[in-house]
Amino acid sequence: ILSVSNITFPDKDLDFNDLGGTVSWEAPDDVTLVTYYVPYLAFTDIGGNRSHIGEEIGVGTNVAYVIPDTSMDSFAHIIVYTKSALVEQTTPVSLNISDTIASVSSIVFVDKDLDFDDLGGVVTWVEPLDMFHVTFYLIY
Repeated sequence: ILSVSNITFPDKDLDFNDLGGTVSWEAPDDVTLVTYYVPYLAFTDIGGNRSHIGEEIGVGTNVAYVIPDTSMDSFAHIIVYTKSALVEQTTPVSLNISDTIASVSSIVFVDKDLDFDDLGGVVTWVEPLDMFHVTFYLIY
């Protein structure tokens, strides 16, 4: 069985040690014997201590979704196996995971509302150093 190639995973969960986003890959040139792709999070690039990313994915679909807030734990790789009608391939293709972190710091709020149980004032913070994946802020 042939292998996938060019696995990508831009982590869109910006919390430390949390993952989320779309895993994609290129199909093998010949998928005649391939029936499924099987993506995992794994401790090693050869599949040690692996955990499924969703279900097996039929040929013709080259993406899997890592749900937001998925704990990175000790996972260091995303791996994708091809699978025939008989067996999963022996050696997967892997990608080293890069955990994207973009948290604000130095949050300041001074309550200027003098009424009991009411808040009012300005919240300030220092933006993350890497703003590439930041599209908006949620304040609560």
